[in-house]
Amino acid sequence: MAARWSFRNFTNLDYKLSEKDSIYVRASKWYADNGGFAVGAGGANWGLVKSHYTFRDDGITANWIRLISPRLVNEAQVGLRHSTEIGRADTQADLDRITRAKTGFNVPQLFPQFNPLGLLPQTNFGITNNANITYDGRYPLRGADTFITFDNNTTYTLANHTIKAGLYVERLRNYEGAQGTFSGNFNFSRDVNNPLDANWGYANALLGVFTTYVESTTRPSTEGRASTIEWYGQDVWKATRRLTIEGGLRMAWYTNWIQNHKQASAFSLERYDRSKAPRLYEPVLVNGARVARNPLNGQILPVTFIGLIVPGSGNLTNGMVTQDDSGYPDSFRDQAAPLFEPRLGFGYNLFGNGKTALRGGFGVFHNTRPGGGIWRNLTLNPPTQFNPTYFYGTYDTLRAQTGTASFSPSNVVGFERNGKTPVIYNWTFGIQQDLGFKTILGVSYNGSRSNFLIQSRNLNLVPYGAQFLAENQDPSRPVTVPPANPNALPDNFFRPFPGYGNITYNEYASSSNYHALQVQANRRFSRGLQYGLAYTWSKTMDLTDTDGGGVAVYANARIWNYGKAGFDQTHNFVFNYTWDVPKIGRRLGNNAFVKGVFDGWQLSGTTALVSGRPAGIGFTTVDGQNITGGGDGSRVVILGKAKLAEKKEGQNANGTLGTIQWLDKAAFGRPARGTRGNAPKDVFRLPGVHNWDMSFFKNFPFFSEKTKLQFRWEIYNLFNHTQFNAVNTTAQFNAAGAQISEGFGRVTGARNPRVMQGSLRLTF
Repeated sequence: MAARWSFRNFTNLDYKLSEKDSIYVRASKWYADNGGFAVGAGGANWGLVKSHYTFRDDGITANWIRLISPRLVNEAQVGLRHSTEIGRADTQADLDRITRAKTGFNVPQLFPQFNPLGLLPQTNFGITNNANITYDGRYPLRGADTFITFDNNTTYTLANHTIKAGLYVERLRNYEGAQGTFSGNFNFSRDVNNPLDANWGYANALLGVFTTYVESTTRPSTEGRASTIEWYGQDVWKATRRLTIEGGLRMAWYTNWIQNHKQASAFSLERYDRSKAPRLYEPVLVNGARVARNPLNGQILPVTFIGLIVPGSGNLTNGMVTQDDSGYPDSFRDQAAPLFEPRLGFGYNLFGNGKTALRGGFGVFHNTRPGGGIWRNLTLNPPTQFNPTYFYGTYDTLRAQTGTASFSPSNVVGFERNGKTPVIYNWTFGIQQDLGFKTILGVSYNGSRSNFLIQSRNLNLVPYGAQFLAENQDPSRPVTVPPANPNALPDNFFRPFPGYGNITYNEYASSSNYHALQVQANRRFSRGLQYGLAYTWSKTMDLTDTDGGGVAVYANARIWNYGKAGFDQTHNFVFNYTWDVPKIGRRLGNNAFVKGVFDGWQLSGTTALVSGRPAGIGFTTVDGQNITGGGDGSRVVILGKAKLAEKKEGQNANGTLGTIQWLDKAAFGRPARGTRGNAPKDVFRLPGVHNWDMSFFKNFPFFSEKTKLQFRWEIYNLFNHTQFNAVNTTAQFNAAGAQISEGFGRVTGARNPRVMQGSLRLTF
């Protein structure tokens, strides 16, 4: 539950300095205030703590147009935008609900100086819909962004040429606040490898038995900086009375994101030295008890040391580079050279009568600003920040570690140093025809290809089958013969890059493509009627939908990851209209009261018929068998057509959510041990949209022509169609391979039912 309100304000100023100079200033202010449990940067949304989140966004833009001569015009613009966000507990009493002192949680921290409020550790119980303790790693949140821009465009007209040239400059500043696992994080989930496991997450927490405990050694802030400069020249040439050609070249130069206070580090493949990898405490049995052993000197330590790094055995930051490294770029990427972006387009009056036009174009564009969240992770890398992890311990064994820093292999992030800038190639060709009746029909083909997009791979993922190998088994755990589920050592003991956990390596190697047939028909508002129709038949394919999305390491990514994008929608039909209802009041006696009631009504609406988006299938097993022994994971086996026949979908059937079957359960099977399955990432499509929205409104004169009262009635989902939007996509298999989940493949969610609202608006 949350209370929300927002405020937006615009201020515009136009001033003509002279016959040749005009100034335009626009200022905007946005303020949002959210309070409750489901707010940004707040606690877990089950009533953990009532929080207060505010967001402010202020901006100003100034534009100056100078008419230098009848042929020469210059336009300059400068803009400033600044946003801030603050998230905190609503009251002191709310804050007290998540502090150690007020709740009586007395397990000490390893680095309490970074938790001045004494917040409770975060938790994960590993139970469906459980009451985890979670909040933003920057809590209480402070964040700010500043965006400064300047651009100048000069236009010169010479005979049948319109020549333009311009410059664009931007400066970005980003502050995300201090962050980290500063209060600690307990994982109480069930784990068959935990000898103390009580078989239930809540029971583990009550007994003080954890699977893992993590706590950060520092709490750095992210303060990124980046700049971009672009310049261009173009010519719009009216080659003949019927042919216009537009050509130009845009160039861009940009800096990579740089952490302002040198509080960042990254993994570098070229700096990693396998001979300097640290050793880990090994599990052994001593007098029937599982303990840790130092492989260098045989020292025996408590079980919680298993998997931790033996002090002095190697380089904790092997392969890591920091911003102050003189032999490495402080942005961890080589500076890109200026980028070339040619553009070419044309328009041709096909028959010379102005009713049929051919249009086409091609352009190259670069994405110089990928998602900032990727760069924020660099402040969480060692040596900027370590995150010691303790395995299979209790509160008591953790208390024994207080004041020490026993490190486990860190999860780190790195970048391809010489990666290319993401580039997009766009092209289009189409025809427009004036059909008469104020209606223009357009049909076009649009396509694009994107290369060098950012994707990530976990370089330290263990290979398929590695967890089954005899040399990787835990000598302190009994193994059945033959082993149904081998008790392998933790992956950190046999990863490709010893000394680290996961290595998320961002590389500029992904790609995507888009092809579409687009049809548009638009009627200009005339005689009380306006309408627009748009239909797109398209296909979008990619490896990952987001910047930095993960792809396979061992499986062929073109098979494992390439497929229809998660936002692909084959058919997209939208129809909008506005109609001035005929004035029937005049036909009913021309009475003033009758005209006031029945005349002046306007009807408008939107109809959307859109295909569903692609979705994949996940699975679990009752017996918890290790299917692949490592690698990129496994998927279900496709045995037949996933989606049920139309007559069985239940789209218009009577039933409740959770009872309507969308997928054929018999179409999926359990993968055999040692196999990956054969399902692609996009197995079926979710339900589509077929929605009708409509509104009626009328203006009533109110004392004078300048004052009027508007009545508006809006209806969403006019026909109250049931529109499903979610399906249970997780199969569950027993040891024999039978799918046993009753809810698998059934519809689990629907869009809003019909909603109506009315309003009155007074304009004066």
